[in-house]
Amino acid sequence: MSKFKQPASTDLSRTIGNNLRKLRIAHHMSRDDLGKKLNISYQQVQKYESGVNRIPIESLTVLKELFHVPFEFFIQEEHNQLPENYIVSSYISDKLNHIQDHVMRQKIIKVVDILSS
Repeated sequence: MSKFKQPASTDLSRTIGNNLRKLRIAHHMSRDDLGKKLNISYQQVQKYESGVNRIPIESLTVLKELFHVPFEFFIQEEHNQLPENYIVSSYISDKLNHIQDHVMRQKIIKVVDILSS
């Protein structure tokens, strides 16, 4: 009986992993922090980021929600550096998601809209 062998790193796996690394760093997360959110070890996060292991679609779904990005973000190659406005908007979005009071959250969004216009 032969064991299943993990496919060698592909360009797409490396691109996804590189974009994941950029998101993790932009969110000031350690590999251990991200591993806990995905219920995996920091070593597995390291393998995802390097493109050695492929990220399962279930984990990509969690990452998409966690970092507030579309799936397409992970496969785009042109992300040399995340723009500052992305980091700020992602940070604000994350903080807003932690506000339990729906009415208060809507009021804050309205204030942010006014300030940004």
